[in-house]
Order: sequence, then C-alpha cells, then structure tokens
Amino acid sequence: LITLIMDVVLILFRRRMNAVKPDPERQFLMASWEASLKVMADTGFLNKIVRYQADLINAETVDLMIPYFKYPLYTFEAAKAACGNVAGLLQWTKAMAQFYDVNKDVLPLKANLARQQKKLDIASLQREEAEQQLMAKEKELAQVQQEFDDAMSKKQAVLDDAKACQDKMDAASALINGLADERVRWTDQLSQFKSETDRLVGDVLILTGFLSYTGPFNQEYRTMLQK
Repeated sequence: LITLIMDVVLILFRRRMNAVKPDPERQFLMASWEASLKVMADTGFLNKIVRYQADLINAETVDLMIPYFKYPLYTFEAAKAACGNVAGLLQWTKAMAQFYDVNKDVLPLKANLARQQKKLDIASLQREEAEQQLMAKEKELAQVQQEFDDAMSKKQAVLDDAKACQDKMDAASALINGLADERVRWTDQLSQFKSETDRLVGDVLILTGFLSYTGPFNQEYRTMLQK
C-alpha cells in the first residue's frame, strides 16, 4: 500500500514513473518504487508536501489519481494498519483531489478576479494620470488667473492715471478760460489807466497852479473861486 500511496505522490509531483504494467499479485498496477525511494530520500520531502502548490493540479493529474482512489485497499484505515506514518500522506493525496474539485470552480473566479484587478489597476493608473493632468491644468489656470489679475490691476492704474490727467486738464482749461475772460477786463482797465495817466500831467499842472494861486485863501474863498 505504501508503494501505491507514493505513486500518487509521484503523480502530484509530476515525476517520471514506470510504464504502466499490471501487477497480478495485487491485481493492480505495478508501482514505481525506485522513483518513490528517490523522492523520500530528499531531505526536503516533507517541506515540499507542506508547501505544495495545489493550484497547479489539473484535470489530467486527477484522472491519473482516480484509479488509485478506487483501489479497495486505498483507505485511511488500511494505510494506518500497514504503517501509521503514511496514513496521513494518503489523506493528503485525497485532500489534493478534493481541493481540485472545489478549486476548478474557483479558478475561473480567480482568473476573472485577476482580469478585473488588472482593469482596476489600469483604471487607477489612468485616474492618477488624469488627476496629475488636472493638477497641471489647475496650476496653469491659477497662473493665467494671476496674470489676468495683474493685467487688470495695471489697467486700472492706467485708467486712474488717465482720469487724474483728465481732471488736471479740465482744471487747466477752466483756469485758461477764466483768464481769457479776465483778459478782456484787464485790457479795458489798462486802456482806462493809460487814459488817466495821460490826463494826470495836466491835472497835476492845473492842481499845482490852483494851489499856487489859492494857497493864501481859506476853504471858503477857494470854493468861491471855483465857482
């Protein structure tokens, strides 16, 4: 029985086995005992059992194991009676077959999950790229907005300067217009002053003569002389 259990282990490990030959003594297949001895001689044998990648089991592997499972003596009780140490190994081989029966339905789900995860990773990457592009565009927009605000500030400053200049020009124009109006009055006064200046010499001469002749008289006689 131990040799049959190890044959199943060889199948799971995908090791080369002897050509299929009938064993008339036990009415089953001839065991590949030499190959089994090499496997058991490996110091890492138990570790390989523990770390066995059950996901690698396929339908062909299970099909090769089924004839052994159908053998009447391939049971936990028989293995325990033959050698208690290999009973657990027999249970492990059956557990691997049972795992495949369950896993064959899970594998498509895992494959679909992997595809969906890949799509999610791609979508996440695209989202990150889109977010980076958005951040870049927002940065550009902020820069353009700042340039626009600066331009508007400069424009307002120019408009304020222009208004101040216009106010000064309006004030100057008002002053000039006011001076123009005064010029007429000043011209008339100048003519009047010139006329008075021209008469001033004669008036002074007359006044001097009058004072010379009327000087000895008082105000009453001066008034009488003027009449």
